[in-house]
Parts: sequence; C-alpha cells; structure tokens
Amino acid sequence: MPNKKLVMILTLLAITGLFKAESVQGQIVYGRPASGTAGFVYTSFSLEQNSAKTDITQSGFPLRGFIPLQDNMEATVYVVASSNSMDIAGSDHSLSGLGDLRLQVSRSFSEDQLLLSVGANLPTGKTKLNRADETPVLQMLARDFLNFSQRRFGEGFGFSILLGGARMISGLRCGAGLTYRFIGEYDPYEGVEGYNPGDLINFNAGADWENGPTTVSGNIVVSFYGKDKWNDNEVFKESSQLSFGAGVNHSLERFRANGSLNYILRGRNTLFTKDTSSASAETEVKIYGNELAMAGNVMWLSPNGWSYGPSAMLRMIAANEQDFESSTIIGFGGTIGRKLGDRGSVELGLKYFTGSADGGDIDLSGLQISTGIRITR
Repeated sequence: MPNKKLVMILTLLAITGLFKAESVQGQIVYGRPASGTAGFVYTSFSLEQNSAKTDITQSGFPLRGFIPLQDNMEATVYVVASSNSMDIAGSDHSLSGLGDLRLQVSRSFSEDQLLLSVGANLPTGKTKLNRADETPVLQMLARDFLNFSQRRFGEGFGFSILLGGARMISGLRCGAGLTYRFIGEYDPYEGVEGYNPGDLINFNAGADWENGPTTVSGNIVVSFYGKDKWNDNEVFKESSQLSFGAGVNHSLERFRANGSLNYILRGRNTLFTKDTSSASAETEVKIYGNELAMAGNVMWLSPNGWSYGPSAMLRMIAANEQDFESSTIIGFGGTIGRKLGDRGSVELGLKYFTGSADGGDIDLSGLQISTGIRITR
C-alpha cells in the first residue's frame, strides 16, 4: 500500500472510529406539530505546542425538520453544511461542503409499548477529498478533544433499524432497544476508492424515575462493530464500546435545570496489514482513550417570552496507545432565547473552551457562537 494512501486510510479509521457509535434514536412525541429549525454555528479553536500554532474555524449551517405523519408515527430529517479554514504555522488549508442527508421514520405499537424506527443515510455529502488541502482539515476536525458542529462529510448509502420497548416497572419507566446500522461503500479521498466501513450493532437500556418536577435517569449502551474493508481487504475493526449515562432534570413553570454524567469505556482497535508475501498481520491499538464527560445548565423563563441561563461542561479523555496523553477540556457559556408568538422562537448561544491535550503539551482555547430559529406549523 503506498504511504500516502496509508495515511489517508488511518485518518479515515480515526473518523469512523469516533463517529460510528452514533446510534439511531427513536421517540414518539404525541401532538407535536410539524416544525423546522435553521441554525448557524461558528466555532474557532487555537492550539499551541512548542511555539507552533494552529488555528481552525468552522461556519456550520444545520437544518432540521419534524413531520407528524399520522397517529403514533413521525418523521425527522437532518442535514448540515459547513465552510472550514485552517492555518498551520502559516500554511493555509480549507474544506467546505455538504454532509449526508439523514432521514428517520418512527412508529409506536401495542399501546405505545413497542417502537420501530427506520433511518436512511442518503449520500449527498462531499467525498473524494484531496490530500494536499482538504485532508489535513478533516484530520483536525476529527480530533476527539475538539467540538465542531460538522466533523464528517459524505459517506455511502446506509440504513438503520431500531426495535425498542418500554413499560412501567415498580414506579420506574424502563426501556430497551436494539439497533442495526448498515454503512455502504464510498470513495472518501482521491485515490482511495471503494472503502466499506463495518456495520454497527448496539444494545441500549435505560430507566427514569419521576418525583414531582424532578426526573432522574440512567442508561447503558453496548456497541459492536464489523470490519472495515478496502479493495476487499480487511483494514480495520473498531473495538466494542461500553457507555454509561446518568442525568437529572428539574422543571418548573419558570425555571429549568439539567445535569448529565457520561462515561465511555473503549477497547483496543484492530489494524489489518499485509506484508510483501501477502501474509495478513493484525495489530491491536487503542486509538481513543476512555472518556468522562459532565455537563449542566439552568434556564429561567420569563412571562414575556424571554429565556436565559448559563451552562458548563467538562471532558476528561484518557491517554491512548499512540503516544498521545490525556486531555482535559472545560467549556462555559450561556444561552438567551425569545418566543416569536405561538409558532416560533429564536436562540443565541455563546460558549468558551479552554484546556490542554496530550498531557499538557498542547494548550487549547476555543469559542462557539450559535444561533437558531424554529418555526412550527
């Protein structure tokens, strides 16, 4: 395998390993009208290491739609586009384009105790990225200690199926679901054609308990991955992944507060290579460290339609097995919103990030400004 193609494949492995865990969600919201949301998210990060500086900015444009199809049945649609620019020690790079269009239809059965959700990934996003200008930007967007609204672009056609159920057990609202996601073949980079990511299966279970205005919840997700192939050769396999989550929500007429705690346990990934005699070799390495994340926010709701409140988050990512040490990221900011009559709302958010990566060798700072408008029918 030529060296330049190997570098691009390893970049792709990092991206697929980080994002294949995104499972399909399904939930019926009764009586909710059709709605659409358009947003703009500006994100900027600066990284400094040994007097070398990297600046990267992204202007993202997410669009979301919600359509009630009939009783107990709904559809959602999502797509995002972005423009990205990066300066690495005076060398400029850029990457702009559309992501894939994601559709999902959900239907409940048996007095709302069973749920079927079917999703589709339509390959509208940008593929065949060039190595010199666009690939370095994608590599930076994929860094696990950074926060961007769009971190991947085009993939192949894909679909997902979720089967789930829920019921009350001793005062607890319990649920469980099984998801299968097929990810089709596509051409991620110039010179890298026919890349076939492994499929995904995950199992999730959770429960929540209500006490007046307060809800406490917990969940666990176990994910399993198939082998990635390129030119009909196995090249990568993501390790199984175990995720734990807990949250608390307190909601009153004029005040809301939320808190969450998540821990992701990641194993070793497998890299498949062939030597000059075409013999296959396997190397196990942990590309992403385990991660602990905490977040919280409060919101005051005024009688005249305004809402406002602060938020904060903390992410701690352990070292991997590729000589990249631990990272710590702190984010804090706030949100202000305004209702637009009975059929719309606008929102403005501001968040500042600070922290370090690679055991303190990299100092990072960032800013994120988000705006959005939501219209209901």
